Amino acid sequence: MTKKATTLTAAQKSPRTAAPTIFELRIELQNIAPKVWRRVAVPHQLSLGQLHEIIQSVMPWDNSHMHTFADGEQQQYADPSQDLDGAEDEWTVKLRDVPSEDSPRLLYIYDFGDEWRHLITLLKAGPGDANTRYPICLAGKSAAPPEDCGGPPGYANMLEALADATRQDHSHYLEWIGSWDPETFDLESANKRLGNEA
Repeated sequence: MTKKATTLTAAQKSPRTAAPTIFELRIELQNIAPKVWRRVAVPHQLSLGQLHEIIQSVMPWDNSHMHTFADGEQQQYADPSQDLDGAEDEWTVKLRDVPSEDSPRLLYIYDFGDEWRHLITLLKAGPGDANTRYPICLAGKSAAPPEDCGGPPGYANMLEALADATRQDHSHYLEWIGSWDPETFDLESANKRLGNEA
């Protein structure tokens, strides 16, 4: 559905010599409990299309649904293949232009049916470490919800069913979700998906 982030792949594998300007971002899913968030450090010159692929990797999602970004002015940014009216091409917009210190937040919506809303907050900006490969996931909490579980309301219902063995749908969810644990986040796996292995 989206273009391959060839520039991102090249940046990940480049020699550890440059120290680019780095944005530290917090990406938090809205309207769900337990809280699900990731903290990432990324080069500020990445496109929003590349940021989309980073979010897909660290949550992780499987990139099987449409998505969009929106800034504080409600300008939308999306992949042009999605044909969203009024949306700018996310591959031509640089992260350094949105968000900014004056407007440090950006909204990312994934899956227009389930509507997973991610609040992206710029925590700080500064020079990078020449010995660190970027992008990198620095921290996180909880697992992302399963794809196609019905958005925040469906996710809440699923967690309630899994916790209550007397519910009729308990066994259905157990069979569907397997050994998935909503409280688990694996930082090492997130960085492997980014192509950033120790």
